[in-house]
Amino acid sequence: MKGIKYDVDKCQILGGYEVRNKLKGIYSLLGLKRLLMEEGGPLALLLKHEKYQIMANDYLGALPIFYNEKDAAFDPSLLDHPIALPAGSIFIKNDYAKPDIRQYVGFKIEPGGTPEGLLTILSKYIELLPEKGLAIAFSGGLDSSLLAWLAKKKAPSLFTAGIDGSKDLYDAEVAAGKMGMSNQVVKITEAAVRNAYKMIYNNKHLTVMDKALAVGFYLISQKAAQDGAKVLITGQLADELFGGYKRYFGLSPAELIAVLEHDVLFSRDGMMRDSLAVLRGGLEPNFPYTHRRFVNMALGMEPQMKIYDGVNKIALRKMGKLVMLPDSLVSAKKRAFQYGSGILKYIIKLGL
Repeated sequence: MKGIKYDVDKCQILGGYEVRNKLKGIYSLLGLKRLLMEEGGPLALLLKHEKYQIMANDYLGALPIFYNEKDAAFDPSLLDHPIALPAGSIFIKNDYAKPDIRQYVGFKIEPGGTPEGLLTILSKYIELLPEKGLAIAFSGGLDSSLLAWLAKKKAPSLFTAGIDGSKDLYDAEVAAGKMGMSNQVVKITEAAVRNAYKMIYNNKHLTVMDKALAVGFYLISQKAAQDGAKVLITGQLADELFGGYKRYFGLSPAELIAVLEHDVLFSRDGMMRDSLAVLRGGLEPNFPYTHRRFVNMALGMEPQMKIYDGVNKIALRKMGKLVMLPDSLVSAKKRAFQYGSGILKYIIKLGL
């Protein structure tokens, strides 16, 4: 494929906010790969031309992109026998050679990271997100509160899903008020859950927990899209990077580092589940905590920056303090979305 040039002016793209303004004109394959390597955030790129087809994604494969022998799409339901593009890959198919899939980007763990360094990476990436039409899936917990706080000048819309009287609805309203922001409620009802379930992809093959999460993100995306939003950002991967789950407590420092690295490496299924739900709800999904340089630095931090003296997410909490996030939000404890929102109860009750 040497010497072939590709016109990328008409490519479709999800994410890619560090490079999308540069995706113009004619590129060689090498030039395109070099450009895409500049992107650290979530990315799924699709270019269909009468003479060639190009696909690419980020190092985690966080955003959906699929192909088969004849076509490619972000939504796998549009294809017969869809195959997910391998993470960190670029796919080229043209009239001159056989289809070619090559990995072009991956992990590179960087020891010695600091909360200040992480904050710089995350803040700079959030600055690149759209000035208008930005929505945040907001629970009032540490992960989503930090994202909302860093994006505050963009006036993002905060959306909280929950059944009447749920813990998430109460906590999110209180947290938004402490940040001088307001949140919108996405009411969860049996009818809403039943209808949303029909819309999530591959729902028969998901676990009960997966179904609850996908339904929740679909409903938030749907509501935000109706409100005029274009992009929904969520806090995925913060738990895997900073020891957010209960199962991480009690591990030795060496075990903790190994398990966290494993869970990040194998986080794609969960993000694909959520990104497809968001996409089907009408918005472009985005996961700022998955930024490659952020993840490389976070994975290289000492275990005491993850869990120390019975407290998890130490580095993330330090980041919150650095930007003066209200103390009660810095110290907020983890509560799973499917439980705090009450969605899981309806999934079980309806036998979905």
